[in-house]
Amino acid sequence: METRGASKRKSPSESKLDGRAAKNTQFKKPCFRDTAELNKAVDSSDISAVVDILVNKGLKFPESTLNAALLRAVDGGKKQIVRLLLSHGACTDKESETACSVLLAAVEHKYLDIVKELVKKGVPVDIQNVAGKTPLMLAVEKSCCIALTSFLVNCADIDLKDNRGKTALMLAVEQWDCEVVQKLLSCGCDEDIKDNNGNTAFELAQKNGFAGLLNVLKESDTSGYPALYEAAKGNDLNLVRQLLQFYPSCVQDYPSIDSPLAHLMHGDDSEWDGQIHCSFEMMELLLKARVKLSDTHFVLGFTPLMYAAWAGSERATQILLQHGADVSERGPKDQTPLWMAASRGHASVVKVLIKAGAYTSCNDASGQSPLEVAIKAGSKACIQALLIDVYCISPSVIVLMREHEMLDALLDVKDIWQSVLPKNSIYSRNPQYLHMILFYAIQVKSYHLVKALINYGVDVNWCYTYGEDAFWGPDLGVDCGESACPLFSALNDNKMLQIMLDAEADVNIRHKSTGYTALMHAAAHGNLKHVRLLLECRADMYAESKGWTALSLACKRHNQEVVSALLDAGMDVNYLSLTKETALWHSLQCFSYEDSIIELLIRRGANVNFAYTTGVTVLEKAVKTCPANIVEVILKNGADVNTQDRDGNTALFHALGIGIHSYNITQKKEKASLLLQYGANVDHINLSMTTPLMVAVKDQDNNLVEVLLAREPVPILNAQDVAGDTALHIAVKHSAEDNLRTLVSLGADINIVNAVNRSPLMVAVKNLEVQMVKALLSLGADFSFQDLPDVRQVWQADLESLFKSAQDRPWRRHYMYHLDSEREYSVSFMDCMKHLLEAGCSLHHQLQNCKLDVFVGMCIVKEKYELVQLLLKSGVGPKTLDLTDCSQIFPINFIINSAAIGRNAVSPMYTAIFLGKTRAITLFTQACFYHQSDIKMLQHPRTKAMLQELVEDSLSEDPPPLEELCPENWSLRTWSKLAVLRAVGYGEGREHRVRALPIPQGLQDELLCKHISVDVVSPLSVTGISYGTYRSDSDSD
Repeated sequence: METRGASKRKSPSESKLDGRAAKNTQFKKPCFRDTAELNKAVDSSDISAVVDILVNKGLKFPESTLNAALLRAVDGGKKQIVRLLLSHGACTDKESETACSVLLAAVEHKYLDIVKELVKKGVPVDIQNVAGKTPLMLAVEKSCCIALTSFLVNCADIDLKDNRGKTALMLAVEQWDCEVVQKLLSCGCDEDIKDNNGNTAFELAQKNGFAGLLNVLKESDTSGYPALYEAAKGNDLNLVRQLLQFYPSCVQDYPSIDSPLAHLMHGDDSEWDGQIHCSFEMMELLLKARVKLSDTHFVLGFTPLMYAAWAGSERATQILLQHGADVSERGPKDQTPLWMAASRGHASVVKVLIKAGAYTSCNDASGQSPLEVAIKAGSKACIQALLIDVYCISPSVIVLMREHEMLDALLDVKDIWQSVLPKNSIYSRNPQYLHMILFYAIQVKSYHLVKALINYGVDVNWCYTYGEDAFWGPDLGVDCGESACPLFSALNDNKMLQIMLDAEADVNIRHKSTGYTALMHAAAHGNLKHVRLLLECRADMYAESKGWTALSLACKRHNQEVVSALLDAGMDVNYLSLTKETALWHSLQCFSYEDSIIELLIRRGANVNFAYTTGVTVLEKAVKTCPANIVEVILKNGADVNTQDRDGNTALFHALGIGIHSYNITQKKEKASLLLQYGANVDHINLSMTTPLMVAVKDQDNNLVEVLLAREPVPILNAQDVAGDTALHIAVKHSAEDNLRTLVSLGADINIVNAVNRSPLMVAVKNLEVQMVKALLSLGADFSFQDLPDVRQVWQADLESLFKSAQDRPWRRHYMYHLDSEREYSVSFMDCMKHLLEAGCSLHHQLQNCKLDVFVGMCIVKEKYELVQLLLKSGVGPKTLDLTDCSQIFPINFIINSAAIGRNAVSPMYTAIFLGKTRAITLFTQACFYHQSDIKMLQHPRTKAMLQELVEDSLSEDPPPLEELCPENWSLRTWSKLAVLRAVGYGEGREHRVRALPIPQGLQDELLCKHISVDVVSPLSVTGISYGTYRSDSDSD
C-alpha cells in the first residue's frame, strides 16, 4: 500500500495519460473485447495497460463500465488505478448507487487513502447501504484503523442511525472499541439516542458489562485527564484491567498532560498533602502496562519515584526501582529522590535508594547535599545511612552537625571512622580537623563522643591559635575566644572536665591567645568547684598572663570563696607579678563598690603600703579609683597617709583632683576630709612646688577650697609653684571668682607677682578675664607698680600687645567680619580698659600716645562713649590719626572719602562729624577737645552742611546749637579755654599742672573734663548720614 502522501502526487503514467488526452480529442467506441482487456488490466494491477487502453487507443468507455472497473480496483486496493479511473470519468454521478458502493467497499477494505480520494472527489460520506450502514458505521463494525475512523468522524454525521436504530457510538460500544468511543465522545455525539429496542449506548454498555469503561471515557472527555488516570484514581483494579485490555493504547504519551501514574500518586488536589494516593497493586498494574516513569506531574514536577521518596514509602520506592525507575533523575531545583528522602528524614527509603546506586554527594541547586539536609531534618538514621557511603566528612558538615545537635550520629558509625574520619584525608591530614570535632563534642556535652574521640587518638592538649588553620574562624561558626581549647571548654561542665583530667590533659596548658591556664580560666569565671579540682591536680597557682594571676583574676571577679580557696592552698597574698603588681593592687582596678575583697586580702596579710613602679601607693590608687569606703578601709589598716609618689604627690593631691581618672564616681570632698582626718599634710609641696590648695583651686570647686581652709592652722596662702603662681594666680586663670574672694578675705597677697613678674590683675588683663579684672580692682589690686620697674615693664608690654591685637583685628562692619570670636574679643578688650580707667589707671604711663589716639578712634567707631569720656578725663589729647596706619579701624568708605578731599590724617572731631556720631560731637564740644586743624575744618562749607544735616535728622528736642561748633561764633571764654588747654598740655601730669593754675577750682574741674558726662549728653538717634557714597549705621554693637 502507498503512503498517505502518495495520494497527492501523480505517477508518470498518469502524467503521460493527461498529456495524451489533451492531444486526442476524438474517441472511439469500445467493443466487448476492449472492456474485457480493461477489466483484465485492472485485476492484474497493470497500470501501463490501463493507460494504453484509456489513452492510446482513444476509447470512450461508458460510465457503467468505468464504475465496474473502479469497483474492481477498490476491491483490490489499487489506488493508482482508482485515481486514473476517477480522472477518466468514473463516478461522474457522485450520488449514484455505484459511487456509494465504491466508498463502502473502500471503507470495508480499510483503504484510508482511497476513502479520502473518494470523499475529496465528492462522494457523499453519509451514504447508507441497504442495511442503513454509513461508511462510519461500517468502519466501526470492521474495526478499521483509528485514523480511518477519525477521518470519517470528523466529516460525517456521527448521530445517524442504521435500520436497527444503531448509531456509530452504539456500534462502537457493542464492538467495545474504547478508542473509537472516546473519539466519538470527544466530538460531541448524542449519548441519549435510543435504538429500535429503546436502548441508549450506556444501556448497551451496561448489558455487556462495559458501563464502567464508558463512564471512565466520559469522565476523561470532561476532565481532560487521561482515561487511564480516570480509571485508576478510584483504585478499581478490575476497571483498570478492563481498560488496558480493551484500550491498550491508553498508556501512550499525553504531550499536554502529565504522567497518569504521577497524577495518581499526587491526587486530585492542587496542593499535595505528602501522601501517595495510589495502591501498590495499582502501581504494579500500571507499571506492567509500561506507563512511563520519567513523566512528571504538571504541578510539582515530580516523577513517580520522587513522590515515593518524598512520601517515605519504601514499598513504592522498591516497586518503581524494580520497573526501571532512574535513581539519579533530578526534579525541581536539581533535587534527586535521595535528596528528597533525606530532607524528609525517611531513613528506610534512603537505604533503598543508596542500595540501588543513588549518588550520595549529588547536591541540589543551592549546593546542599543529601547528608546536609538530613542533618537539618534531625534524622540520625538518615545520617547514619548516608555516612556509610560518604568518604571523609567535610568541616562544613561537622559545623552543621554541631549547629543541629547531630554530632552523636558519629557514634553510630564509629566502626567506620577510618573511612568517615580518616587521619590522613584531605581534611584530617591536619590534626586540627579532628580537634574541631572534639571541641564541638565538648561544647554540646556529648560525653560518649568525647571519650570515643580520645580513644581514637585525638590530642586533648591541643589549643587553637587564630589564623593557624583555615578550618577555624567566623565563617564556620567557631568561637575563637578563650574556650578554643578542649580543657578550657570543658571547664563549663564538671563531668566533661573530669573526662579531660582522666585523659591526662595538661592542667597547666595555656591558651595561646589569652595566655590563661585552666586554673586562671576557672578563677576568672568564679567556678569554685573547678578551682578546687584543679588545685588538687597540682595546677600552678603562680602562673600569670600579662600580670594577672589566678588570685588577681578572682579578685577582679569579687569572688571571696575562690580567693579564700587560693590563699588556703598556700598562695602568697603579696606575690609580685612580672608587671610588679599584687592582688590588692589589681583589686583596686576593678571599680568595685564592695570592700569585702579588700578587707579579705588585708586580713590575710596584704601590704597596704605597697607602691607601684610609678611610686603610686595602694592608698593613692584607692583614692583615684575607688569610693570613700575603700579608702577608709585602707586607712584603718595602717596605710601611711603622707606617702609620696615619684612626682611628690600624696594621697591628698589625688583626692583633690591631680591626675584623677575620668571614671572616678566618688565625691572628692568626702575623700579629702577623710584624708585630713587621718593626718594628711595640707601644706605639703610636691616636686612641681604645687600645694593641695593650688590643686583644689584649679579644680574650680569652692567646696574643696573651704575644706582645706577650714583646717587649723590655715594652709599657706601665698605659696608659689615652679612658675611662681600662687593660688590667686591659679584662681584667675581658671575664672574661679569664689575661690579668689575667699583667698583674699583670708589674707592672700593680691599684688604678689609670679616668675614672669605678673600679678593676678596683670594675668586677668592679659587673658581679658573681665569679671576677674573687675573683682580684683574691687578688692584693691594695685596697677601702678611705681616701685617695681620690672613689673611695670611687663605691664606696659602686655597692654601694648593687647592694644596692637585690638588694632590689627577687623573692626569694619562687613559680613566677612561678623565673627563671634572677633566680637567677643572686642567686647572683652573694651570692658577691661573701661574697668581700668574707672579705677584710675593712667594709660599714659604704659602706652605711647599713638596707642591711646588709636584707641580713641576705636571708641568713636564702636560708639563706646563711656570710654571716650574716661579717656578725656584721663588726659588724652586731640591728636590726629594717620588713616594709612589705621585701615583696620575705620569704615572703608570713610577712608576713601577722606582721601578724596586730601585728608589722610583726621582728628577725633572730624572723625565724629563725618561718621555721624552725634554723642561724640557733643562730648568733644563740651570738653573743648579740638585739634588745631579743626578750626579750619569747622568753617568749611562741607562741614557746616554735614552738621546741619545731623541736626535736622536728629530726633532730640534739644540738639546742640551750630553756633557752638563754628569758630566764628566762639566766645572769648572758649578761645581762652582752648589757649589754656594748649598751654597746660595733655598726657601724664596733666591734672597736677591744671591744679597748679591760679584759677578757681570750678574752672580747673572744667579744664579736667570733670563736668562732662555721657548721661547728660542729648541722645540723638541718627538714622542715616550721607556723605558721598558712605552711609553709616549708628547702632552699637
